[in-house]
Amino acid sequence: MERFTDSDLTRELSELTMPVLVLQRKDAVFPTVENARKAAASPPRAQLVLLEGSATVPFLGDTDAALASIFQFLSESEERRPDGLTERELEILVLLSGGSSNEGISRALTISTRTVERHIGNIYLKIGAHNRAEATAYAFRQALVPAS
Repeated sequence: MERFTDSDLTRELSELTMPVLVLQRKDAVFPTVENARKAAASPPRAQLVLLEGSATVPFLGDTDAALASIFQFLSESEERRPDGLTERELEILVLLSGGSSNEGISRALTISTRTVERHIGNIYLKIGAHNRAEATAYAFRQALVPAS
């Protein structure tokens, strides 16, 4: 059986489309700061915050610093959402821009295809798009997806 410390979740983490906050104590023995840096490097919208202390759980020790980091991250996340798009709409727009079909999006997000269609309609209205190509171009202009 593979040890947890040997697990590589890079592929899985890189598939995340929502903002990700990685909190890590600077002096923690495990996971290490290097582990946290690797975890934060994979998701396209990740932020790493290093906190003082050695606790393995961010909420042991200086909880005020952990909560302040979370609140800051959440407020910045709202500011980064263009044109009033919800977090779910951003997730769908990123997947759509990556070439996923409505069925693929519904499977990836475990929601119905009808719900995906409704979200796409709302996205089009909010960003002024008429089709997937225009929505994809918008996602690239807004730097919501990395240019390959």
